[in-house]
Amino acid sequence: VDARRHRRSMLSVRGVADTDGPVVVEKKVLVDADDEGSVSPSSLRSVDPPNDGASHASEKDSPWSPETDEAELERNCGDMSKLFKDVAARYDTMNDTGVIVVDWSENRFNGIGDEMQHYQELLAIAVGTGRAPFLATQRRTCEGTGLGGSRAPSSMKHLATECHFDMGDYFTGAHGVDWKWDDAKEAKVRDALGDDGADELVVTWSTRGMFFGHGDKDEHPSGTYVSEPDVNLVKVMTEHPVFQSRKLVRLRIRTNFGHWCHPKDLGSNQRGS
Repeated sequence: VDARRHRRSMLSVRGVADTDGPVVVEKKVLVDADDEGSVSPSSLRSVDPPNDGASHASEKDSPWSPETDEAELERNCGDMSKLFKDVAARYDTMNDTGVIVVDWSENRFNGIGDEMQHYQELLAIAVGTGRAPFLATQRRTCEGTGLGGSRAPSSMKHLATECHFDMGDYFTGAHGVDWKWDDAKEAKVRDALGDDGADELVVTWSTRGMFFGHGDKDEHPSGTYVSEPDVNLVKVMTEHPVFQSRKLVRLRIRTNFGHWCHPKDLGSNQRGS
C-alpha cells in the first residue's frame, strides 16, 4: 500500500526485499501531545529510516500519477468514473446546483476501521441530493489541522486532544471530487454563491425528527418538526420547498444512523432511520 499516491499522505510501505526481509516504512509525525508550541508547516516533520537502496526504487522513478489512477478507473469502472466526473462538475456550477454540507462534527468518532463505511454513507447522502457535496467530519472543537485547506492549530497539544484523524485531510475522490469542508472550501463556496446565496439553512436530523434552524439545538424549542425521525430523510428534505429555496444547506446529523457502530454519543443504543 502506498498512501503517497494520494494528494495528502501520511504513511507508506515502500518495499519488501523478500518474505523475511525488512519493510521500509515512511512515517509523517504530525502530533506530539507534549509540545504546546505553535504549529507551522515546517513543524510537521518527516521521520524516515535510512535508505540502504537495496529493496526499492525512489519515488521519482514510480510510474504512478493521479492521471494513471483515473485512467484505470475509466477502463475498469466506467460508470463509477462517470459518476465522479458528474459530481466534480457540481463544484464548478455551485450557484446552479446548490451546496450541501453533511455535518457529523458534533458526534462521536468511532475509529477509522468503523468509519470507512460511515464516510461512504455520509457521502452517499450528500451526493444523492444533487448538490455540490461536502462533509464536515472533523470535531467542531478542532481549530484546524493545518492540512489541506484548514487553518493551523494553535498548538500541538490542541491538535492531539481536540482533533482526530479525518480522511479528507489525506484523500480525495477521482476527477477532482474533494468533499472535505474546511476554511478554504467555505471561502470558495461563499465567493461562488455571493452574499445572498451563502445565507446558510441549517437542517437538523434528530432523534425526534427533522427541523429547520436552531443549529445549536438537538430538539426544536417549540416541538415543531418537519417530519418524524423514521422517514426517508433525503426524499423528505430535498422535496421540501424551504430546502429547495436555499443554495447553501448544512445538514446536522444528531441521531444514530446506518451502520450499527455509528452512535452519535458513546453508549447510545438508539437507532436512527
